[in-house]
Amino acid sequence: MSRLLTPAARLLQPLLWLACTLAAWAESSPVVLLQPMGRIAPQQVESVRQAISQVYGFEVAVGTTQGLPQAAYYPARQRYRADRLLDHLAQQRAGDGPIILALTDADISTTLHGKPDWGVFGLGSLDRKVAVASTYRLRRGASAAQQQLRLSKVAVHEIAHNLGLPHCSSALCVLTDMEGSMSKLDAAPLAFCSTSRVWLRLKGITVAAASN
Repeated sequence: MSRLLTPAARLLQPLLWLACTLAAWAESSPVVLLQPMGRIAPQQVESVRQAISQVYGFEVAVGTTQGLPQAAYYPARQRYRADRLLDHLAQQRAGDGPIILALTDADISTTLHGKPDWGVFGLGSLDRKVAVASTYRLRRGASAAQQQLRLSKVAVHEIAHNLGLPHCSSALCVLTDMEGSMSKLDAAPLAFCSTSRVWLRLKGITVAAASN
């Protein structure tokens, strides 16, 4: 036998429905948005999506391909400034929206190691949830599979910076400082060391240990 709702209960019904809808949306909304920029192979984007999902357990969405912003172009070296790309992404990102990770095959650089224009694999902000990773340097002496693995490592690394983690001192951690070295990138696993896993747990994120 059904019961009639009181006037107060009827007033609360829309609010309860809205709360449930927002909760369901929050559970299903992506934590990371991959933003292809310029030219980037779909299989490389998919490889990164799978890596982020597997390492972090995050929901990952893929955005529509965008052109590279002219404001970030550095004509003196015919490359794009990674810091300006982050500024561009930050302007697109909603305050409580997902981390935005741009993926591109363009050459990118930033001011680093005392050099005003240092070419980098990627760049991630410690205080803004935006990052960029480039395949430009990752193609060097690598098969398609190795390029995808390298890009996945860079992506996971930069997202860790977005989560507030600095570089790790362990070479056996995806968060090690690659210093532009391809050999360091190749030697690092697609996984976090025990120290970095503790830092992630303090942020409410549990990741699996590296497989033997």
